[in-house]
Parts: sequence; C-alpha cells; structure tokens
Amino acid sequence: MDSNLEGRVKNNISLSEKKPLLPLFEAVVNSIHAIEDKNITNGFVEIKIIREVEQTGIVDNGILSKITGFSIIDNGIGFDEDNFKSFRTYDTEYKKSRGSKGIGRLLWLKAFANVSVESVYLENNKFYKRNLILNFHNNGVEQVSFIELKEDEYNQSLTKVNLENFLSPYRKN
Repeated sequence: MDSNLEGRVKNNISLSEKKPLLPLFEAVVNSIHAIEDKNITNGFVEIKIIREVEQTGIVDNGILSKITGFSIIDNGIGFDEDNFKSFRTYDTEYKKSRGSKGIGRLLWLKAFANVSVESVYLENNKFYKRNLILNFHNNGVEQVSFIELKEDEYNQSLTKVNLENFLSPYRKN
C-alpha cells in the first residue's frame, strides 16, 4: 500500500496554532521513553533553541532573534532496530501502553520543514550510528547512513533530533 506523507500531514494531522511547542514536547517525551527503555539512572535530556542569529544574550532593544528550530539530545537507548522500525511505521502501536499514538513525528512535520536524527546506540555489544532525515521530499524516513563504530569512538548511546525550519503560523506563536 502506498502512502502520501505530505497529504497525510497537511490534511489529517491537526496542530493548533496555539500549541506550537507540541512537536517539541513529543520529541522530549520520546527522549524520556528512550531513557526509561535503557533503564539508567543517569539519563539526561538537553534542549537547545536554534535562532536566526546566533547570540549569547539579549540584543537590539532587548529583542531576541526568532526561533528557527530545536535540538533535543538524550542518552537513551537510541534508534536500534526495533525503534527504527517503529519510527518508519506511522500509527505504530509500539508504545501504545505508554499512551503514545505513533504520530509524534508527523506533528514534527506539521510545524517544521525538516527533521534530522543522529543516533548512536549499542546492540550486540557493538556501537552503531544511524543518520536519518524525515521530510516530504523522500515521502518519509530516509536513512542517510548506517555504520558500525570502532570500539574507541563511542562509549555511550546518544540521540540528537533536530527540528529545523520552524514553519508559519507556528513559528510566530
């Protein structure tokens, strides 16, 4: 069965202009789930705000430059084979028991033009790195690269989700 991701998101995914940060919330929840799945006590979630002009403080009459995106970084389980399969499957029931509906990444595309993911994860005592792009150009998830890492390159899993090019009308709100 074929699907049209752009049509699905534009016509069937609802995101109120008054809730422009809901896609960010969805990404943070995914990070929390990844940490829970890894069963660690030293888990972290870091959120970086990306602005039009990089700045370290308030500029031009106290006005901050506009937000264009977010980076969400965690040290959870990562995009192992099960999580990658779930990510590629819309409306998945993979995390249904946690209240997830399998559409969070579709909300990302409702509010952001591009999403990129870089994930390092441990599987069978080896670290792997997976780079993904999610957008309408390739009608979904494109795995840009997948490599086995050398033993001394990484010593922990780490996932970074970049929500890029905040779209109007969400950006203004």
